[in-house]
Amino acid sequence: MDRAVAIRRLILQRQNHYSLSEAADLIGWSISKIADEVAAAELSPVGADTPIPWQTLAVLAATEWSPQMIEEALGSDADVLPELSRLVDLVVRLPQYQIIAIEAAARKHHTTVSEFLSRYLLDQTCTEAPTLIRTVEGFQEAYMWPQVAKRETQTPANFGVKLARPGFGPAAELPTSSPA
Repeated sequence: MDRAVAIRRLILQRQNHYSLSEAADLIGWSISKIADEVAAAELSPVGADTPIPWQTLAVLAATEWSPQMIEEALGSDADVLPELSRLVDLVVRLPQYQIIAIEAAARKHHTTVSEFLSRYLLDQTCTEAPTLIRTVEGFQEAYMWPQVAKRETQTPANFGVKLARPGFGPAAELPTSSPA
């Protein structure tokens, strides 16, 4: 299946559950890879008839598709994403040797500079998340998407879990109570 079609189908035509074959087709992985990844995410064995929850599939898809790929595929429908998840341009001034190093790292990982930096900076995002969730409106929704869909977003007062973004870095401990 074409990647843009798969992205639009997963995000815009959301189903509660998918079959293993549907999940594999959407992400472009083998059925055995999907089964292994879902089993690891759900902490339970996956059989041929195991329904795959949307959130689990969407998180796995986010390890395969970059934010740029997702937003480009959604086009004018990108407003379904949390506002702080949408891409914006950033102009920075860096020494040339750092730019050369970033470009080399992106080539080594077979990706664009934007995609490389987005994934690379996620570790820093994880470190800052506990504070930003309490202080920046919409940060939690964007940070947790697609693990927590918009209508399911919790508040810092009732939220206390370790966050792990598969393939993106370490888990971050989030607050279990509101700031004083």
